[in-house]
Amino acid sequence: MIVGTGIDLVQISRIEQVYEKRGERFASHVLHAAEFAEYEKSLYKGRLLAKRFAVKEAATKALGTGQARRVLLRHFYIQHDEHGKPLLMADGEADRLCKELGINSMHVSIADENEYAIASVILERSP
Repeated sequence: MIVGTGIDLVQISRIEQVYEKRGERFASHVLHAAEFAEYEKSLYKGRLLAKRFAVKEAATKALGTGQARRVLLRHFYIQHDEHGKPLLMADGEADRLCKELGINSMHVSIADENEYAIASVILERSP
């Protein structure tokens, strides 16, 4: 059963401008500790941050909180399976709310093209 869906579209250049001004402070606002290794290796840090920002905004929308109820962007993070498929994970307050709502499956799709990054998130629980 679908509990929530969320989608977010981000202009990559806007995120890159914020990153240029705030640097690591902005990265720490967006990224979970588990994502920093990939971020450090990335040649396109602004693009990576834009995609992660879109994912996390979509996730908070799907959860129904936005960035409220103490759910922060960095409470969601992306890992990859052995084939490179992105897997959405929750930590902290986001994880607590997911458990409270019975969410046991999270689906994410991420894309970027030229100036935009987009992400879609679906949260489910078993009937």
